[in-house]
Amino acid sequence: MARHRWWVIATWLVALVALAVPAATLHDVYRDVFTVPGTNSQESTNLLEQRFPSQQEPTASIVFAAKPGATLTGAADKAAIAAVLAAVQKQTGVASVTNPFGQLPRVSGNGRIAVATVNYTGTFATVPKGAFVALETAGAPARAAGLEVQYGGPVVDIQNQNSNDGCFD
Repeated sequence: MARHRWWVIATWLVALVALAVPAATLHDVYRDVFTVPGTNSQESTNLLEQRFPSQQEPTASIVFAAKPGATLTGAADKAAIAAVLAAVQKQTGVASVTNPFGQLPRVSGNGRIAVATVNYTGTFATVPKGAFVALETAGAPARAAGLEVQYGGPVVDIQNQNSNDGCFD
């Protein structure tokens, strides 16, 4: 190898290029689908997808919390929450927003916490990339009214999957 060092270096460079080109072009081909046909868990998953297709749709939750010792029953709090829900309803890709004080109330027994659900059109792939940031921005009226606003659900999880990168560095 010492006598033919230039040939060795050239061979290593060719090998490096031969491996780097396919690796660089294959990054978009990954699929995050895992099935094991014939197993009980796969049959359960298939049954859930058939009977509860709405659970497979992109959704997000907005959780409103009053200050300790307070409740969300006041007119000012309800108005702030309504303003948030109206702003979210106008966002791109939003199909509907449930009001936590509506026909099927989603308010804790002590009246301190309420949950609204945001349903998006299409699939997770078609949810706008800035959906979570838009939700946070829409929460401003509730925060200004002194409420704590938190977000959750599949859309939030997917759009924030890299938010903790480097936290263990």
